[in-house]
Amino acid sequence: MEKKNYKKIREELKKLLDKTLNTFPNQLKTRDPKRIKRVMKILEETWTKYPDLRFCQLIGNCFDAGYDPYHIEDDVFLKLFKETYEDINFR
Repeated sequence: MEKKNYKKIREELKKLLDKTLNTFPNQLKTRDPKRIKRVMKILEETWTKYPDLRFCQLIGNCFDAGYDPYHIEDDVFLKLFKETYEDINFR
């Protein structure tokens, strides 16, 4: 079994990230940390109403089969989520 050198991998990833940040300084923006509480509150309200759903079912119901939500932004996800569970009056 091959032993991985995680320290070296972390160093290489840091170099790559630093290079990316220096190459595209104006194109990368920090996401608003306040969005996390907003998203979590909506997830909690919905999951509480549908406690028999597993987490991935709760999320997966928002997407067509085969769709990969990896790259969507949180605001787009919330729009899809709210449309899927439109019977809930989100606070």
